[in-house]
Amino acid sequence: ELRDELETFCFKKVSAIVDTLKPRYIVTEGLKVFDILINSVLMGCSKPEVKIGVGGRKIYARSRYGHTQIIGLVHLTKDRISYPDWNSIKKHLKADLKDLDQTYLH
Repeated sequence: ELRDELETFCFKKVSAIVDTLKPRYIVTEGLKVFDILINSVLMGCSKPEVKIGVGGRKIYARSRYGHTQIIGLVHLTKDRISYPDWNSIKKHLKADLKDLDQTYLH
């Protein structure tokens, strides 16, 4: 019960922060975090677009919450990412963040 109360409190705070700051982008490290954010925290997100890697698992996802693009990546240190999958992730990020002045994706 305490865990549920804390989770609800945190979800409301995150939602309020996003609604107040209106960020252009939110990037999550970990697709589980992405799923929680778009399904439990921010109500009204668009259906996510998912990219599948070489091994057949999800490596990248994106959704929209009004003005904000939400991007989810596989966990970059916990999940073992192949070079082809990493290159695919970089390609998707560069395309999604193309309007930024500088990106630091090498």
